[in-house]
Amino acid sequence: DLHLPDGTGIEACTHIKERSGWEDVPVIVVTGSDDDRDLTQAFAAGATDFITKPPKELDLLARVRAAFRLKREMDRRKAHERDLEQLNSRLSAQAAALSAAKQALQALNQSLEARVQAQVAEIVTRAREIDALNARLRAQVQERSRELAAALRRLAGDGVRTDRASDSLLPGTVLG
Repeated sequence: DLHLPDGTGIEACTHIKERSGWEDVPVIVVTGSDDDRDLTQAFAAGATDFITKPPKELDLLARVRAAFRLKREMDRRKAHERDLEQLNSRLSAQAAALSAAKQALQALNQSLEARVQAQVAEIVTRAREIDALNARLRAQVQERSRELAAALRRLAGDGVRTDRASDSLLPGTVLG
């Protein structure tokens, strides 16, 4: 009621709503006042509903039931919000873990790329060395082949060979 011997219903509603754990307790103001200012003050203080006196039994019962349904729905909503907050916290933790894993993978990838580049550079260097060795060996083989051909021509010019010997000397034959 708005007019009580120890204070007003607005004050009572304010005290109820300020009490820890009682914030969601439904409060229905029942008064003989039909002043809109009283209605506004009641809702501002946290009232769930406002009924003028004398309340009809069925009207009062319906409003009390509605207030409790609203309270249950509010409790469900708050429980759902808590669940969502917990889920959000888990998702945030997983996002942080995924971010850390991504950074670790990026660092590993950079390390692997650097190692592969170093190995490729090593292979390229070795391939150049092998190409240079092949070129030197080719030049040496060609030089030896010319020297051998020249030696064979000198031997043929001295008359040391017989026809039979000249027939058996083929390129690649070792003389001595």
